[in-house]
Amino acid sequence: MTTDPSVQRPDRRRTVANYLALTKPRIIELLLVTTVPVMFLAEGGVPSLWLVLATLVMLIAEGVAPAWMIAAIVAREIAVSGLRLAALERGVVMGARDLGKLKTWVQTAAAIIAGLQAAGAWDADVAWWVLLAATLLTWISGLDYARVAPRVLRGEGATS
Repeated sequence: MTTDPSVQRPDRRRTVANYLALTKPRIIELLLVTTVPVMFLAEGGVPSLWLVLATLVMLIAEGVAPAWMIAAIVAREIAVSGLRLAALERGVVMGARDLGKLKTWVQTAAAIIAGLQAAGAWDADVAWWVLLAATLLTWISGLDYARVAPRVLRGEGATS
């Protein structure tokens, strides 16, 4: 058996890369379709905030989620978590506020929509606009927490 030098064998690395490029969007889509309903059922409502944030962070690499939006969302979550911890150290439980609950739903929707966009469900920048809404609502909610923080830290309660 002779090998013709003019015929090139396909590069295995390139073949694997091409295969992954073809299947990756479908894999993401399949994961979203199969895991998102389970997350809602397992949590009895909205999935864990940290699971949603991890999903958003991973979508930065896909080019769907702008890093500055995700950084702003994560910064707010860390700040509010610190505020709640400071209140707890003073014996005051700072429950979730209505804006915070709405923010979590919008972040979850943004993660789902961005994931579907990464999977190729549509070409438009739908995810960018939903992520912008999530970022704005996240910061408005954070400012709401900051507004009531002085009263909470003095132990007066977090009434509107």
